[in-house]
Amino acid sequence: MKTSWINNLIVVVAGRTWSHSQNPLTANNTLKAPKNLSWTVSTGIIGAMPSCSTSLAKDSEAPNQSSKQRLGRHSLTDKGANDGSSSSVAIISSEPKSDSPAGPGQPDESPQGYPLRRFYLRSVLLVLVPPAITAYFCVIEWAVITRNAESNQYGHRTALWVYYSWFIIGVFGLGISKFGLAGVEAVMLQDRHWQVNDAMVLLMHSGQSWSGFSGWTECLQMSITQKRSVPQRLWYLLAFISLMITIALPISGLSMELFDGFVHTNERATVIGHTKDSFNERNPDQVSRRGRLMLQASTPPVIPGAGVVYTPQYLDRSQYGYLESFPNSLPLDEQAPELFLAPQGEYPVAGSTWGLRLGYNCSVVTSESEFTVVGRKPELNSEGKVLSYTLGLSSQTFNLLAYMEVGVRKVTSYATDQGQKERFSHDEKLNDVDIFEYAMWQIRTKATYENERPVNFNNTIASPISGLGGPLIKSDNGSYQVNTTFFEEGQDRLFNQRRYFNLTTEQLLDIIEPAPPIGVRCRFVSQPGVATLDPYHSTFHSFIHTLPKPLDHKGSEYHADPFGSTISDMLFTATYGAASVKYEAYEQLFQSTNSPPPEAYSNASRYLGFLQPHIVLQAIMRAFGTEALQLMYDGIQGFEQAYEHESLTASKPGKILGPGSVPGVFSIVLFYIWSISCVVLGVVYGFRRRWAETLDGYSFFRFGADRVEDIKGRPDLVGCNKELDQSEGLREIPGLIGDMRVGQPIGHIGLVARKNVADRSKLYM
Repeated sequence: MKTSWINNLIVVVAGRTWSHSQNPLTANNTLKAPKNLSWTVSTGIIGAMPSCSTSLAKDSEAPNQSSKQRLGRHSLTDKGANDGSSSSVAIISSEPKSDSPAGPGQPDESPQGYPLRRFYLRSVLLVLVPPAITAYFCVIEWAVITRNAESNQYGHRTALWVYYSWFIIGVFGLGISKFGLAGVEAVMLQDRHWQVNDAMVLLMHSGQSWSGFSGWTECLQMSITQKRSVPQRLWYLLAFISLMITIALPISGLSMELFDGFVHTNERATVIGHTKDSFNERNPDQVSRRGRLMLQASTPPVIPGAGVVYTPQYLDRSQYGYLESFPNSLPLDEQAPELFLAPQGEYPVAGSTWGLRLGYNCSVVTSESEFTVVGRKPELNSEGKVLSYTLGLSSQTFNLLAYMEVGVRKVTSYATDQGQKERFSHDEKLNDVDIFEYAMWQIRTKATYENERPVNFNNTIASPISGLGGPLIKSDNGSYQVNTTFFEEGQDRLFNQRRYFNLTTEQLLDIIEPAPPIGVRCRFVSQPGVATLDPYHSTFHSFIHTLPKPLDHKGSEYHADPFGSTISDMLFTATYGAASVKYEAYEQLFQSTNSPPPEAYSNASRYLGFLQPHIVLQAIMRAFGTEALQLMYDGIQGFEQAYEHESLTASKPGKILGPGSVPGVFSIVLFYIWSISCVVLGVVYGFRRRWAETLDGYSFFRFGADRVEDIKGRPDLVGCNKELDQSEGLREIPGLIGDMRVGQPIGHIGLVARKNVADRSKLYM
């Protein structure tokens, strides 16, 4: 029967009972005591009592009753003036809570429990963000950073923003790592494998000390003081993962750097250089005449404009010195395995265009067997020929002259379609190529004033040709005569070359000594065609052999000969005298390589040594480079005759992203370790149920409240004179965050012994 709290109130005082009519409480439920009584009020939880009970309720009678019943308990002490006796008063309320699950007025038989919770945000971030940061850095490293940015100055237009965005990510990356790992830490502390031994180790995890330098320093100090490791494997695992990202982020910033360069635009490019339609529009002998002037001036074969020599994608540009910086030049002492000369803008261009694909490789000949044209006359077909020259200057003025033979074999034509046959190989060997061979015999003669001032002459030759004869023989009297056998007309000679070595008797008497022969052999190939330019790597691809537009043979138009056709014309200048044609190019070989000038004495000049093979090699390589520039750009450097190209886009100056002082691979390795570790922990542990989101201060407060009895009376635990690692009492408190009510339907999370692992499917209060 439902009654009010006052109607169910029974007061027992020293064997006397106040009835309902003698209600000691006022309307506001305040107990009125007699004048000679003092009151002491306390509340507690005791069992339900009958509404008319006449017994006195005590605290010791309550333990076996339901915890959901409440009663108001008050004690009165009647201090008698005469006998000093006292009386107790018990006030018991049996009014049930209105929200009792058993219904109004009924006791609640069992406490309410709750399942452990899942916290998805931290786990999702831990699984997704570290791999995303790692992938972003890999994209920057492999796609945005321009390799050899100091030389290849072309980059992405977004490079500047990528650079800034990475440092913003760096600011938040470490925080995101700590945010996600803090959630995993809470789950792993409940796990049997990762549990800690005692409360001291658990307190080492407070504030996620494993995530930064402060916690690492504290751990080191404790380990030194205790002479043993205070943290355990979970702390070290989380510290290791945090260390990876702590190191990776700063050194990743050192692996990239901003450079001045060029960025892509969508505007059409203004360029110089021949197209398919204009390639054959030349004046007679234009290439050789203009190229000869460049050789005589020793002009380096530098590409005009932006100066980009495009190479195939398989070629490692860093292996060639002439490609290391812009503007590129054509080689003087290295091979050119495969190059593509395209129209050039003031800045690098991108797109598809017609150009000249070429390659050449020259080397010093050291054996007669290396020649395939010179000295091999019977083997020549209609495509090969040998030219002979006598090179020198007046013996009264200079002290050197020479005889030279040039052998040429040509198979390339720009007038007929030779099909799409591949003439370039990826192993840097030229196939089905043209040949240029050069052999020279030098002769030292008496210089003017030789007797008055002898010449300190160096007569050594660095790399002579072995097995090759010469145009002179030494007679018994020490003088030199023409070697008629060398010039003998027979089956091994197509024609008599003796007439090209027409030395006079006086010149023969002035001969001091001949030098061993020297020689150079070149293999070269070229193809006109269309290719796609990649300015990011200075490469070309998708080459299609395309002939230049043929001429209609009107006016003074003159078609361009294939690459390599005018080398001998540029090297050996014809000078017409009164009686005969005299080829005087010997000095030009010195001049074209910036060799020292001859020594001047009185009104004469004289050289102090023979021309060395490497000098001749450099002169011929310069001639090949000069001819290539004449064929593609007419040798001009300015943009006065520039035009807008229909399929090339321009670039503009801007900031590009290049490699820094630290290789990016180091950062990539650290990022991979960090991201893989985060993903594994996030997937395996992150989505499990746990008592709280993180091991925070509130968690430690609740765990401490459960252990009040263990802490009382322990100065090392409640005092201020002990550090964490000095509080030995903490070692007596278990460190596993588990179930304090194992075996009961409703559990309680707290610090328990190692075996009491919390059941994640159980309810907890």
